[in-house]
Amino acid sequence: MVVHMLMVFLLAAPGKTIRGKVFDSYSKEALPFVNIVVEGTGVGMVTDNDGFYGLEIPDTLARFNLVFSMIGYKQEKKWVDFKSKETAILNVAMRMELLKVQGIIVSAKRERFKESASITPTSISHKELRISPSLIEGDLMRTIEMLPGVTKATDFSTSISVRGGGPDQNEVLIDDAPILNPSHLFGLVSAFNVNAIRSAELYASGIPIRHDNSLSSVLNIKTRGVDREVKGLTGVVSVSPLSSGLTFGSPVSKINRNFLFTARRTYADQLLKLFDYNLPYYFYDAYMHAEADAKGWSFILSGYMGKDLLDIRDEDNDDLSIIGFDWGNKVGALNVYRSWDDDLLHAEVGWSTHDFGFKILDTLFVTHGQLHVGSFGLDYTKKIKGHDVNIGVVENYRPFAYDVNIQMGYKYEYSDIWSNRALFYLSDKFPLTEKLLVSGGVGITHYYSKAGKFKAENLEYLRAYRFSAKYFFDEVRAVTVSIGNFHQYVVPGGGIMGPGDNNTFPIYYWIPLGGEYDPEEAHHVNVGCEGWLTEQYYFSLEGYYRNYNHLLQMRDISDIDISNEEEYYKTMFEAGYAKAYGCDLLLKKEIGTVRGWLSYSFLKSNATFGEESYPTIWDRAHNVHLMVLSSLPWRWEGSTQLTFSTGNPFTSDMARFRYRSGTLPYPEDDPDWIELGGEKNAVRYPPYLRMDVSASKAFYFGNNELDLKLSIFNVLNRKNVFLYYYDYDSEPPVKKPFHMLPIIPSIEIVFRF
Repeated sequence: MVVHMLMVFLLAAPGKTIRGKVFDSYSKEALPFVNIVVEGTGVGMVTDNDGFYGLEIPDTLARFNLVFSMIGYKQEKKWVDFKSKETAILNVAMRMELLKVQGIIVSAKRERFKESASITPTSISHKELRISPSLIEGDLMRTIEMLPGVTKATDFSTSISVRGGGPDQNEVLIDDAPILNPSHLFGLVSAFNVNAIRSAELYASGIPIRHDNSLSSVLNIKTRGVDREVKGLTGVVSVSPLSSGLTFGSPVSKINRNFLFTARRTYADQLLKLFDYNLPYYFYDAYMHAEADAKGWSFILSGYMGKDLLDIRDEDNDDLSIIGFDWGNKVGALNVYRSWDDDLLHAEVGWSTHDFGFKILDTLFVTHGQLHVGSFGLDYTKKIKGHDVNIGVVENYRPFAYDVNIQMGYKYEYSDIWSNRALFYLSDKFPLTEKLLVSGGVGITHYYSKAGKFKAENLEYLRAYRFSAKYFFDEVRAVTVSIGNFHQYVVPGGGIMGPGDNNTFPIYYWIPLGGEYDPEEAHHVNVGCEGWLTEQYYFSLEGYYRNYNHLLQMRDISDIDISNEEEYYKTMFEAGYAKAYGCDLLLKKEIGTVRGWLSYSFLKSNATFGEESYPTIWDRAHNVHLMVLSSLPWRWEGSTQLTFSTGNPFTSDMARFRYRSGTLPYPEDDPDWIELGGEKNAVRYPPYLRMDVSASKAFYFGNNELDLKLSIFNVLNRKNVFLYYYDYDSEPPVKKPFHMLPIIPSIEIVFRF
């Protein structure tokens, strides 16, 4: 009834309005908080987070200039001639210009600073992604790792930890649809093609109430479309040592539509065939993005498909697969927007599937699984006498299937586990005083899960809350506080190849919580300040405390009852709790020929399961990230990133002894060495240090462009320790380090037409 009344109210739109979208003419990124004014009047507004606007025009105005302005961009004027009261569609591309004027204190980020009651979320633009140093090729997650509060356990993975939480506690969204295990090459490369990304925004604090679906953070990735002012077909051809890709798209201006498609694939397996060498692995992915406007409504249809495949065949019998391994994702999302005056309606429908399979000798060991996520969201924001009232509903449906079959007789399967989560939320943001902006929200979640085969059901009504407040000292400096509780309804059951520690191999299988397992829960408290030291330098400082009062982790296989599927399911998880606290400092220079940021994070993270309490592997006391983006001579652009952190904790052995498995008389060969593990995560690896550099330049040929990018990963060739192992060829065995990635040069060539 509430939703029905809401929709009836929303469909009553004004008769004389101008709607559209504002975006960067070069990167095609949507531009939020662009100032829009009817020249010579006080009529105006700003674009929303996704670049959309809807401006109601007084009946007395028929012909006028509409002025679009934003710091760092050339002002755009568009002549409007209204001949009727029908809605007009006007999409505007803005061009960047070098800032030389001092004293300007209004920018898109500053507008957002004024509008947000918490610390402004950190964002990465398409251009920053393109020119940042690369490992083989540009990668969103390897740029995200340079943000404050973000840590990693190893160079071999793009999985990140945010403020002490594990990678499984980050919700990753593509156009508001969730994606699980977004990685290629066993975690070394993320699933996000730079050519498909418009922007990425990381919420580490002040997470909106509608995102009550993860314990630590939300990474919201927006795909990109085509500049609607471009005529005809446009596209990109890219080549790197890892993959080659093709991107093409075109606007259809007469019907206010455009589309973009991009795909990439590793090609080493095909190239090596020319030299009679077989590489039994490759990955591919593809994105699609289409936009359309119709009578005041904006539609964005997007999709992703990616797959990794490894198939090692017997040399003497090509029909026999020694090891087969594949995993991938399919994501589809439809986002619908309608804005007028200062009101905005956003509806989203999405579907996401993560699947995987692993087998040894075809049938000796076979495991396969799938997790689907169907999502629906309806979000409406309305300004009422200074209040930004937000109301909405989010629903997720998750069916799950997983099976393991070993020829020796061991078999179990989950084929009818599913869950349904429906969240209804209400929030408000308003100025309590002239200098105090407050925001609060509450949500009620109906969570129902069922494991039909085991006759296990779970019904929960969970309450979520958010509260944020920002006190403004002046127009460019403020202090903030935010609190809230968070829930998570799906957890990793372990590695694809069975239970265990998967921190260095982040390909999980996921299980919707049901039966005796209640959803996980955490509480966040954040206190900070942010603003501008000068017109060019932005800063933020935030301290935080996180209490993970209900966590689940998979038990060691020796503690799981594997007698049948039901007992396996009921004993596979153990409950525990954790806490994390620290502070994040960010100093960012946003304009000029030299830009970038410096961040420092202090972090302590500790977990308790059973009688064992220990630092998590994400516990890194000190983390420093430096990113410098600069204009170089001869129109080159350079970038340098430097990372330093104290070492991750690990479990070291405390003793070693020989063990003979035979009976008397002893065999002549040497007995085995056995190590006894010490206290969990009580020892630390040496400090981590890495520097990456790159230089890029654009060459123009008429309306075409050739981008050349040279990168060097780990330019200092720092030998960071991944783990320690024993060399048993020596007597006594010698403990040696196994290092992370060495110095790796790479080149990327991108042709734009």
